[in-house]
Amino acid sequence: MSSHPPPIFTKSIAFGLLVVLSMSFSACTKTPSNGNDGDKFIGRWTGVMAGTLAIVDIAAGGNGNAITTSEILGGTSNCIKPVVINITASGNTILIPAQNYIDACGVTYVITGSGYVDGNTLTLTKNISTSTNTNIAYTFVGTK
Repeated sequence: MSSHPPPIFTKSIAFGLLVVLSMSFSACTKTPSNGNDGDKFIGRWTGVMAGTLAIVDIAAGGNGNAITTSEILGGTSNCIKPVVINITASGNTILIPAQNYIDACGVTYVITGSGYVDGNTLTLTKNISTSTNTNIAYTFVGTK
């Protein structure tokens, strides 16, 4: 019987895990209120991010122009923490103002971003920086 040493998480593996975990977003669905800028963004968007199939779920927020999505943060499996990202809609554009989150291992994440809808296509760019000097920028393009 051969025994292998346990795998070692390096910074590059942790960064890769963060990117993979960030590819799938989910959020609860609330009933949209008609006639508000956030309405056109609410729903399930299927598309591509970093060359990989991805799904972004956007839900109604506290008022008609507020919407939310979710992110899974954490570089390793024991650090993972799901968070809700607040987004503001205005016309056909959305803005993710700077929001701070701390994962289960104490690493601080700052998330910002922006996007727009053109017809039935959503383009959403998120920027994530961490207190461990890791910076990730990715763009999702998808349709409902």
